Amino acid sequence: MHFMDFQLLDVPMQANIICQRGVYLSERDEDDCLMVLYGINDYYVEVYYHLHDNEIVKFISFHSTQFIEPYLNKISLEQILEV
Repeated sequence: MHFMDFQLLDVPMQANIICQRGVYLSERDEDDCLMVLYGINDYYVEVYYHLHDNEIVKFISFHSTQFIEPYLNKISLEQILEV
């Protein structure tokens, strides 16, 4: 699925695509949210979960690797090399 096609989908369909095709990359937390980063084809999707309400708040999709910077310190090279 291409980036623009993904962005045009409604939230339930985006969630379905993430579950079917997304590759878990990393996660981080901030305030009351857990942000989980997935890779799909040539773009990334950041899923925001509200921890207290236990629900998805939003998806942010992007191409630029500059937005994955907050996750880089959590990615272990040892884990990548084991795969």
